[in-house]
Amino acid sequence: MEHQRNFLQPAVKEVWLAEQKAVLQVAKQAEGRAAVGGGSRCDSPGHCAKFGSYYLMDLQSGKIIDVQVVQQRSGWLLPHGVGRPQTLLEDPDRVKVKTLDTDRHVQIRSYIKKDVEMKDVDHRFDVWHIAKSFRKKMLALSARKECSEHQGWIKSANVHHNQGDPLFPSCLHGDLEDAPPRAWMQPSTPTSCMIEDLVSTTQMRKDIPMLSPMEQTSELEAYHSIVNQFSPKMIGFSYFGMICRIYLSALHYNKNVNRRQATLASGEKRWRVEFPKSKRGDYVVRRGRFRSLTTQRMRAKEL
Repeated sequence: MEHQRNFLQPAVKEVWLAEQKAVLQVAKQAEGRAAVGGGSRCDSPGHCAKFGSYYLMDLQSGKIIDVQVVQQRSGWLLPHGVGRPQTLLEDPDRVKVKTLDTDRHVQIRSYIKKDVEMKDVDHRFDVWHIAKSFRKKMLALSARKECSEHQGWIKSANVHHNQGDPLFPSCLHGDLEDAPPRAWMQPSTPTSCMIEDLVSTTQMRKDIPMLSPMEQTSELEAYHSIVNQFSPKMIGFSYFGMICRIYLSALHYNKNVNRRQATLASGEKRWRVEFPKSKRGDYVVRRGRFRSLTTQRMRAKEL
């Protein structure tokens, strides 16, 4: 603990401040104003967390530009973390924020709406958070006996043609004749009426217009898994120990965020198939990880 307090923690903080200054300088030079994404994380599962952290990411470069750690008992995590774009706006030499993408937390929306200093910031919601909430409601609905036939439509519930809207006249998929057979839902049935009720709730009508059309916070969600490697939620740390570990995770992420995709010996790009727990048995295709020449030599020696 003495070595950490006197040597490691000051060194980590100094390196992070230098990295943050460089990342902010790049974000400041972006065309127009920067698009920033915000997300929070608790240091332990459940509602009994001691510390909470909030992160801001430059969505154009994909790099972390700021992290904040506060005690959860103060109830100040979300306003303190979201308020950082205001700090970035106050100094003319810092980043000018145009868009702030977050989840649809009620406290975040209320804070940004009332803050006069952030009136020029376009607050948007990440699409994934809305889709995740809607999917949970659809799964709960499919568990009911009278609505079991719509379970196959949870992933692709949509309107195929919409002639009244020039922005979305029809779906992008082709002919569905070769698609796997599924039970079609008829209008005015209990299943279709319940789905219409889910889509047309007051909350959904407020949230859909605020969905982000371009930038999303998916990379920020991926960063949270990196934080878990440096500060596991099942282990308690001091305040300075927690914040230094988060600084290290941000340094690690920024160093590897633009790492190029791995290729085969033929020059073709490498891909890999993974089965995340959230997909419930479904798979996703991701880019192959590129390893440096030094890492490849070390792995060759191990083999």
